[in-house]
Amino acid sequence: MRPRIPADRFASLAPQVSTPTLRLLALFGLAGLAFTATSSWIRTWVPLPDDFELAARMHELETSADPYDLVFLGPSTTRCAFDPRVIDEQLRRRGHPVHSLNLGLPGATSFELDHLVERIVAQPPPGLRWLVIELHPAEPSQLIRPANLFTDRAVYWHTPRQLGDVFAALLRPRPGQGLRLDRMALHLRHALWRFANVGQGDRIVARALGRDPIEAPDLRRGFAPEDCVEGPGMKAARERYLSQPEQVRRREMRLDRQDATPVPVERLNPGKLRRQIESLRGIGVEPVYVLTPILSPVPGIHSLHRERILPTLLAFDSPRRHPELYAPRNRWDDLHLNEMGAEIFSRRFAQGFAHWLDTGLER
Repeated sequence: MRPRIPADRFASLAPQVSTPTLRLLALFGLAGLAFTATSSWIRTWVPLPDDFELAARMHELETSADPYDLVFLGPSTTRCAFDPRVIDEQLRRRGHPVHSLNLGLPGATSFELDHLVERIVAQPPPGLRWLVIELHPAEPSQLIRPANLFTDRAVYWHTPRQLGDVFAALLRPRPGQGLRLDRMALHLRHALWRFANVGQGDRIVARALGRDPIEAPDLRRGFAPEDCVEGPGMKAARERYLSQPEQVRRREMRLDRQDATPVPVERLNPGKLRRQIESLRGIGVEPVYVLTPILSPVPGIHSLHRERILPTLLAFDSPRRHPELYAPRNRWDDLHLNEMGAEIFSRRFAQGFAHWLDTGLER
């Protein structure tokens, strides 16, 4: 039988911590709490980035005297495809008067767009009824372009929730790829910059003093086809597209078959989409997902719809069903429409959206 150790002996076995050390640890803890609380409060004064009039368009959405009930959210393919003026007119003719706004943001990833959805949920715009979201597959290796490292644009969406989603995507095993600790560290540094409000002093002071000018969006309400013509690399993309007509044709012929290929939805973080859908419906906004006529296959998104994870998907990425949207005369490159193509697409979208409103069915 093992001898019992008296209870008073346990105290002598434990490491001894001096009172000054305890006080120092307590002070460090209080300082950390104070810094966290102060940083969080200061963060509420940091305006959205100015890139592509994002701050102005969000301000318009949240404060307009004529509320927007239909909003389009996505990357450059949204910015350069949805013309609110055409869509509003077409829907009015079909008995659905709406007032719409394009929130397309060139270069935006699914994580950045999800952060904008979080903002919309946290500050529900008056009158908003439908949020049309263009989905692109999440690719963590391409979330931040080298020219944008540690810019306001790259830092602002690195909230704890988005950082967790990025880490989950980076930790998801992929064939031939190891653990990407370097990318995880890069995103963690962006999150720390956001937490500490690094480099935001001038912008915070300007906003506090009422000197943060927010210009109203132009009359096209966020539709900007010139961004897909004049942006960095767009002319080179145009030249590649025009110089390979036979290759483009073969890609078009394969596209419908590729999109019909089943993909295990577990790889696509369906929980994130369910969370997004539930949060929007919680404020009375119905999410409608859309695919613009790009030349890249997205079988994962079609699989999410077939598995009923996406409640509504208006898909225009089929050369067989929408040949006019893939005609070279209506396109800029393999991803983007030109202005003439955008008008055709906006009419087609309005027809499909009106049909869904009337019947609950997707065309």
